[in-house]
Amino acid sequence: TSNMNIHKIVVPTPFPVGPVNTYLIEGDELTLIDTGPKGDDAQTALRAGLPEHGYRLSDLRRIIITHAHVDHFGLAGALVAESGARVYTHALNVKWLTHIMDEARQRQAFALDAFVRLGVPESIIELTRQFSRFVSHFADPAPVAGTIDDGDEIELGGLRWRALRTPGHASGHLCFYQ
Repeated sequence: TSNMNIHKIVVPTPFPVGPVNTYLIEGDELTLIDTGPKGDDAQTALRAGLPEHGYRLSDLRRIIITHAHVDHFGLAGALVAESGARVYTHALNVKWLTHIMDEARQRQAFALDAFVRLGVPESIIELTRQFSRFVSHFADPAPVAGTIDDGDEIELGGLRWRALRTPGHASGHLCFYQ
């Protein structure tokens, strides 16, 4: 099986983990798997990477988000606004994509409560207090058109792929097997 219709585009992040890989997949629906974080550098990398394969951002028809970390979905809202692409992800990721600030505040409240009860140092608690503001810099809400569940089969690049939920790194993490 040839992978000539799958193209990796490396997108920079401002995080110590370094860049993330996004994948442009040609087929019936031009698909981007993951987007990178909201920010000029990431958007510039995508705007430069797509033309190398003959496309523009406005050509995207589908965006698949592998998991709900801002370095993987942060640009989805902007890409949907520009292209009209439909976003798909695992059900456990939907609230993060559609209501990121509500989810960030809930995660923050949970962590602060636990940290105070467990006697975590004030310096760490203060970093946690800044979490919601931090997250808002790297992702905007994005509409989700549908979900992909463990075992679902989807067409990517003219081939059938099986979605595998692989929790650990993130509860709604998806991998695709062909």
